[in-house]
Amino acid sequence: MSVTDFQIVSSELYLIGNNLQDVQSVTGSGSNLTNYTFQVSTKSKLFVSIKALHTSGVPLQLVSGQTYKLKLNSASSTHEVNISIPANPAGMIVAFETACPAGWAPSVNAQGRFLVGAGSGNTDINGAPLTARTAGQSGGLEYTTGIMASSQDSVFTVPGPGRLISRTGIDTSGFFTPQLALYQGPPDTSLAGPSQDSNLPPYATVVYCEEI
Repeated sequence: MSVTDFQIVSSELYLIGNNLQDVQSVTGSGSNLTNYTFQVSTKSKLFVSIKALHTSGVPLQLVSGQTYKLKLNSASSTHEVNISIPANPAGMIVAFETACPAGWAPSVNAQGRFLVGAGSGNTDINGAPLTARTAGQSGGLEYTTGIMASSQDSVFTVPGPGRLISRTGIDTSGFFTPQLALYQGPPDTSLAGPSQDSNLPPYATVVYCEEI
């Protein structure tokens, strides 16, 4: 028996190699597998699929940077297999559907925020260049505060004297204090305070996690 590669498909561990049709049972020999039980699901000459289940009922989760030791037992021999999981790059952020798995923790800076790619050079749908962003930069507003709706007209007194102007020119009969009248018309309730309008596009919430 020999193993050259492995894959995880739907919570099953597939060992790929040669002469694996002789595997009858699998046991874990490393300290990180002591609470797991293994069951051979299907096998052939080139692969064997194994179901691994923790005593608490949680499926096997392989953590990056660790090595898992398995013993493949046949009727006449035992073959040891070391499965090494490469370490993820430092600072890596991954999105999960509901919660961070073992070995991961929520990314504090990403909580409640959209992630935007750092850099420059791209354009929007109209061809206008997008704003250059640097790694670690944050910003944006979740809501836009509207203008208070009002149907009242406003009159403002302009300081200083002025001359009364008629259609025929300047009326020299006297001076007056001019006033500026603003007639607003129907109120615009599309951005009416004190309510706030959301700036968010349609979204789905995930959990951004960093490896610990």
